Amino acid sequence: MQTAGNEDYLPLDPEQLYCVATDSYILSYLPMAGEMLPMLKIVPKDSTGGNPVENLDDLIVYSEDGGEQLKVWQTVVEYALMQPVANPDFPKFHPATGHLWDG
Repeated sequence: MQTAGNEDYLPLDPEQLYCVATDSYILSYLPMAGEMLPMLKIVPKDSTGGNPVENLDDLIVYSEDGGEQLKVWQTVVEYALMQPVANPDFPKFHPATGHLWDG
């Protein structure tokens, strides 16, 4: 995780595959981003061998029951639920005001 400081900054490695979660709408715009910004080459690749994917529909992930497309918000919620219980020393904020509160 990169903080606001520069001491832990790591540049992107052009040879490294990075896992990205997005929806099909945003994914459909990625090729256009590469055309508008040639120095930003974005090539969707498969997870098995890093091979470029021509048909973006091949990247759609379906729910485990094989039914509907898995939604990005579902994966974020599931990931958050898998995290360990928060540090008890972590500051608590009142949900309505955003101010620190005691409990």
